[in-house]
Amino acid sequence: MFGNSEESRSEPQQIVILTLAMTAAGFLLLYLMLQYYLIPDLKSQVGQERAVYKKLVKELDSEEMRQLRHQARLQDENDQLQSLGEIVVDKIGIYGLELSKQTPKRPRDIGANLVEEGQNIQLLSAPLDKILRFAAAVQEAKNSVRIESFEVRRASRSRTGDAENSWLAELDLVDYRAKE
Repeated sequence: MFGNSEESRSEPQQIVILTLAMTAAGFLLLYLMLQYYLIPDLKSQVGQERAVYKKLVKELDSEEMRQLRHQARLQDENDQLQSLGEIVVDKIGIYGLELSKQTPKRPRDIGANLVEEGQNIQLLSAPLDKILRFAAAVQEAKNSVRIESFEVRRASRSRTGDAENSWLAELDLVDYRAKE
């Protein structure tokens, strides 16, 4: 196949040169396609996104947005000043639950600057989803409120259809606050 002739010695060189030329032509086509089709489209998209970004920044910097952020900050501070009892009463009314027992625990000093105030709450029979939402809402209402224990058990059976989703709950809530 490969003889000693001059043509047979130059054939591998020709293959290498042809491969390199075709590869270079492929890269040139790719470069031209990017340069004339894809890059201008991306530039226009980037320009549109910049316009949207500038509009958003302008809107967020407006006086109305500053006032809304200030009001939200003040509301958060007011919410953080509520006591545990106030939070419980507020959230009980929202979720339509009833207390069967509410026992405040004696405040306990923890460390040099921390006081733990607790409360035991027992709820009358209610649907499980309302009980779970109430527990989550109480903990979310104030950053320092934690649920120490949460016990849910089925209410005694009755012959009504409501007995299927009737649960009793007992929660031990704790609020950690700084000493005054």
